[in-house]
Amino acid sequence: MTTSQNGWRTDPATTTITVNGHPATVRKGDVARLLRWAALTWHHTVEPVRTISGYRSAAGNAATGTPVTNSNHRSATAVDINGSAYPYEYTHRTGWKNPMTATKVKAVRALLKRAPELTWGADFTSPYRDPMHVELAKGTTPAQIAHRLTALGVGYYRVSTPTKGHQRAACYKVQATGKANITRWRKVGTRVYITATLDGWALTKRGDWIKATKLERTK
Repeated sequence: MTTSQNGWRTDPATTTITVNGHPATVRKGDVARLLRWAALTWHHTVEPVRTISGYRSAAGNAATGTPVTNSNHRSATAVDINGSAYPYEYTHRTGWKNPMTATKVKAVRALLKRAPELTWGADFTSPYRDPMHVELAKGTTPAQIAHRLTALGVGYYRVSTPTKGHQRAACYKVQATGKANITRWRKVGTRVYITATLDGWALTKRGDWIKATKLERTK
């Protein structure tokens, strides 16, 4: 059995995650949920996600120019975010430096602190530093990922508390439509899937925000 650097099997079953309208192929199951959380959090706290990529075949990995044949992209446990803005040191060694601003670096550090099962490519040893790259840390187990997702608030919930002044529904904040932000309502008891949380707000799989206090965890 071939494994990538973090010990996970290469060429696994995969699924697609979408962040800001951009898709990436990643490992199916809880790994996908954790990488989606990371990319969503990057999008909302670091900078907008403009490009994102994940799984690579052996040929696709070789085509990038990396000498790392067992990259964690091979096991679909890594994503590259906004790659054109953050060159890979190995293929851009002349005068290479991380172009990310101090403010953005601080935001990435905050993201990683919330999910220590993830590793950032900017922390790799030279000449392999890779600021676009977020991956599953070596030694991370499926049980640890499941526990982290619960701690991050990812999973199924039911709308449990109505918005003040309404007996049967809670108000969602819908992301910008291009014209203006709008709101809509969900009845108490409605089951929703939360992909990320930020500053007391929970992000549904549909891309709506609802106050976390309006939700109750369910299976």
